[in-house]
Amino acid sequence: MENKLKKIFSDMVVYKDLKNNNFFSALSLPSFMRDWLLRRFEDEDGNFDTDELSNFIKNFIPKKDDWKAIKSRIVMDNEHVKMLAKISIEIDVASGEASFSLPDFGLSAKETTIEENIWYLYKDELVNGREVWGMIELGYKPPDYDAKPKIPGKIRLLKFKNFCPYKIDLDFYKNARKNFSFEEWLQILLGAVDYNATGYEREEEKLTMLTRLLPFVEKKLNLIELAPKGTGKSYIFGRVSRFGWLSSGGIMSRAKMFYDMQKRQEGLVAQ
Repeated sequence: MENKLKKIFSDMVVYKDLKNNNFFSALSLPSFMRDWLLRRFEDEDGNFDTDELSNFIKNFIPKKDDWKAIKSRIVMDNEHVKMLAKISIEIDVASGEASFSLPDFGLSAKETTIEENIWYLYKDELVNGREVWGMIELGYKPPDYDAKPKIPGKIRLLKFKNFCPYKIDLDFYKNARKNFSFEEWLQILLGAVDYNATGYEREEEKLTMLTRLLPFVEKKLNLIELAPKGTGKSYIFGRVSRFGWLSSGGIMSRAKMFYDMQKRQEGLVAQ
């Protein structure tokens, strides 16, 4: 199966070694981020330099607790800081200005700006979704106290490189599917979302597990999962795909679901 996958999917294949699970579990990264890192750093046998990978993560994938130190470097030390993060774009109709927020770090659009020349360089990729993953470079635009009214200082976007610049070719996958039996394809799909197909006794169990993926491919489809805490309900929606949004803690407001009147922003259902 491994050789067959490599032959048909070429460099799309990621070698997932269970021995490396502890290393990645400690980092609390989404699965799609981990797979991207593995493709970047591992060899054909799934081996990678732990120190090299750790240094990359330390430098470019900060944790939420690191944000205050990063903000200090940007604002107080006037540094340009690069990081891999999820960015959300805001467009102010009244002023005609663009700004951004970093949802994972609590940076709001009121504190940021995207200057016109930067906007036209990256706008096609930035407006491609509600939130876009990418390598961003941030700098600081100092306040202008001489202007009337005074212009406050803001964190500005300097560069952007899309984390996933590719487009999905559905016909390619349809043709690739012809090379595998039904059972093999079930195994591939389960493995792709981090589940071990050999852990299921019956085909029905595998199909039930894959049913959870249907909201990612079928519009206006709703599922309700009932299970105790810690049984993996949130994992597949919050970790496996960059197209999923997870509201943890069971708190969901009307503003978050439908429309935030204060921010004038559509909620999750509208997306």
